[in-house]
Amino acid sequence: MKRIAATLLTISLTLSLTGCGSGPVYNPDRWQYDPDTRVVLSEGRGFDTMEPTVRNNAIVADVVIKGIVKDDGQVLATDFAGNDQLPEGSRFSLSSTVFQVEVAEVWYGKLREKTIAVSFFGGPTNGITKPRKDDVLILFLNRTETENQYVPTCLEDSFFAVNPPDDTLYAFSSLPALTEFDHQEEDALKQAVADVYQQVKEGKIQWNGPWGAIAEPFRK
Repeated sequence: MKRIAATLLTISLTLSLTGCGSGPVYNPDRWQYDPDTRVVLSEGRGFDTMEPTVRNNAIVADVVIKGIVKDDGQVLATDFAGNDQLPEGSRFSLSSTVFQVEVAEVWYGKLREKTIAVSFFGGPTNGITKPRKDDVLILFLNRTETENQYVPTCLEDSFFAVNPPDDTLYAFSSLPALTEFDHQEEDALKQAVADVYQQVKEGKIQWNGPWGAIAEPFRK
């Protein structure tokens, strides 16, 4: 019996040290982003469809999650109708890079999947800035017509990295309303999002655009 008890204790200690059974594990050697060298590929290109703020991202989002990027992304290109009838140099296609993201925590919204596909506009050097494998991200997302596939609500303005070594935030956007969260704990962003939904519940927010799946029920 003593030998069995000792064995069980060894297994328990091993599980606790390796993190088995304790949820997602973050790579401590993942990429560290520096706000002083921030690259925003979409900057100045007029892609924004709304004023980028935490408030607006929260209003239009279908889900808000914390997730881990599991791969290097797959670049997909969609040709427009009639492309094959144009000279090769005049053909136009729309590319996106799709990453597999492990869901570490659902902040808001309904999401059953453990891993989702997130599509970022453009290829490696165009469109919007892409995350890296092993990044831990906070993402404001909209569902697409493709099952289990999502897109950021507003370009780089709708996702943050949980940055090593101290796990504080890094904004992929260069806008002051979002870079103010640089070097802050993720709880600061979580509280800001919670405040938005509380204001929606109290009828304090006027919004003329579409409401996301999270905010819509709070209006009733």
